[in-house]
Amino acid sequence: MMKNISISRVINASKSATWEIISDVAGYAKYAPNIDHLKILSGQGKGMIRECSNKDGHWREICTAWQLEDYYDFEINTQEKDYPYPFKMLTGH
Repeated sequence: MMKNISISRVINASKSATWEIISDVAGYAKYAPNIDHLKILSGQGKGMIRECSNKDGHWREICTAWQLEDYYDFEINTQEKDYPYPFKMLTGH
C-alpha cells in the first residue's frame, strides 16, 4: 500500500510574486532546510534536471511538468546509491 502525504500552505501574496519564488528552482536550497547544495544539471522548465545534496547524501530530480505561473511537478530519483531518505518513490507538485 502506497501512502500519500499532502502538505499545503496558504500565504498572503499575489500569484505572480508567489510564482517568482516557487519557480526559482536554482535557489531552492535557500528555502529547503534539508538541502545544502543544489545544481541545475540541464534544461529549464519541463525536463530540467537538478542535483541536490546534504551531509547525508545526494539525489537528482527531474521536472515532469511546468505550467508557467501555475505549477510544476518533479520526480526524485530515490534509487541513487546514497539517497538519504526512506522513500521508495517521491514526487512533488
